[in-house]
Amino acid sequence: MQWINFITLWVLMSVHSAGGLYAQSEIYLIRHAQVELDTPGWISYKTAIAHKQTYNQTPIVDFDADEVLAKIDHSNDIDTVFVSPQARARQTATQLFGSRVHYRVEPRLKELDYPVVRIPVLVMPTAVWLGISRVTWMMGLNNRQMPTLKEEMQELKIVADELIDFAGRNQRTVVVAHGMVNRQLKKILNRRGWRVAENEGHKNLAVNKLVLQQND
Repeated sequence: MQWINFITLWVLMSVHSAGGLYAQSEIYLIRHAQVELDTPGWISYKTAIAHKQTYNQTPIVDFDADEVLAKIDHSNDIDTVFVSPQARARQTATQLFGSRVHYRVEPRLKELDYPVVRIPVLVMPTAVWLGISRVTWMMGLNNRQMPTLKEEMQELKIVADELIDFAGRNQRTVVVAHGMVNRQLKKILNRRGWRVAENEGHKNLAVNKLVLQQND
């Protein structure tokens, strides 16, 4: 009888332990570091296009990796990081985790791209050009043969499934990507039962922590 009681106790402890691990599943969404590029003032749409292209090719500014890693539970245990293929995200991930982790470069994590609206003669601040371009793209009015927001969201839903699956099997998922991407991933994950436990917004090097919402 004692060995039966022992086995029963072991099974109960195993089930409880497994449930505890899954209850602690976490997903961390990190935005890349700031790039080393000054923003021009009042410009034409052609200069805005050139600035956007330069931004995508500019290296990041050096930062304190320990300050970011301190926001990730058991960061030393991380062995896999999901990362955007774009240089600024990969450079950020490398400065954070070095060569000790495996990087899963996920093409779907690239920044949501949009074309700059073309209004000849008009001169506006860079932020206004990009803001108008982003909003009109999100409204479906400014695509120029680029993927629409709806199409990009379908791709991000696939990524979200991968992140959830990895967190379920490994307890912790870390992503290094971009502001708009992380914003949309948070919305998708929230609809799938994940709540934001730590919210730093979408500034450079922001760390947003999501945990699986448990049913009472």
